Amino acid sequence: MKKHGFASPVLITFIILLMVSACVISPKQFIPGNKVEKGTSLAIPSDTAGVMVDTPAQVEFSPTPIIWTATPIIITATPQVSLTPEFTATVPQPTVAPVSATATSLPSLTPASNTQIIKIYLVGIGDNGTSGTKIGCDDSLIAVDVGIPPTAGVLRAALSELLAIDSDFYGDSGLYNALYQSNLEIGDLSVINGLARIYLTGDLMLGGVCDHPRVEAQLNAIALQFTTVSSVEIFINGIPLKDVLSLK
Repeated sequence: MKKHGFASPVLITFIILLMVSACVISPKQFIPGNKVEKGTSLAIPSDTAGVMVDTPAQVEFSPTPIIWTATPIIITATPQVSLTPEFTATVPQPTVAPVSATATSLPSLTPASNTQIIKIYLVGIGDNGTSGTKIGCDDSLIAVDVGIPPTAGVLRAALSELLAIDSDFYGDSGLYNALYQSNLEIGDLSVINGLARIYLTGDLMLGGVCDHPRVEAQLNAIALQFTTVSSVEIFINGIPLKDVLSLK
């Protein structure tokens, strides 16, 4: 053998013997699950594949089964929030107090509250001024109160009342109306600066010469009863009353 070549045959033989001696094991039945001590040789039956090895103590494994638990996934639908607020309009209902109609709550319908008093003027034949203002033919001009509906045109209303009398004597008073045969209507009238102008249309009918001062006195007194009138001018169909009377 060359120096520095392969190992000598003796050395090789020695290594083989060591390997053989290590493979020799004591025949012992291997029972699965038996515990063995460290350094104990195990014999594996001929029908079991494998070799006996010097192994540390057998460790028993008790595998813990892995249990997969499916955790349910719960999806909670969150309701959408309306961006438009809802308003509930509450209209307060007015409280209406019951109305109790009593006699005291109603207006009084007495003549004093729904009528206006004016005066018309009639003639007391032969009275000679005893009961009123003395006029021609020894007669008296006497005022009579008359109720009319309230009005601002009191002069027109008073004239209308006088001209509406169509009898020679006024009721049971015994007073004479010199205009009872006439057919006159009020055309126009005005009161300016205390002067009352009365325009009548139609026919003036008289019963004699004593009716001249009676008609004139009756018509003038109708206007002069009001404080806004200080003088009077009367026209019949546009002609002054004095001129009409002078022709009768």
